[in-house]
Amino acid sequence: MVDAIGGTGISGPLRGAAATAVKQVNYSGRTVVAVDIPTGLDCDRGIAEGPAIKAAVTITFLALKKGFRQESSREYTGEVIVVDIGVDPKTVVSMFGLPE
Repeated sequence: MVDAIGGTGISGPLRGAAATAVKQVNYSGRTVVAVDIPTGLDCDRGIAEGPAIKAAVTITFLALKKGFRQESSREYTGEVIVVDIGVDPKTVVSMFGLPE
């Protein structure tokens, strides 16, 4: 399955249909690949405040998200693969203060 339910714009615990969808995906027992971040995971803190996708693999873009460095995120991200999308990583580091 591919998780692209929600992204970095979600804040706080999931509610309603999104929370239900995440629970159903996790309960399905299928292998999940998350696009950019697992839905429901706070990518800055590496924690989930409510239901969150438990992916086997997360394909994220440009740079490793700050929260992915936290041990707590591994339950949700699985293996993390960073994909180049054509933006110079040094530009992102300077814009967002991300670690190189």
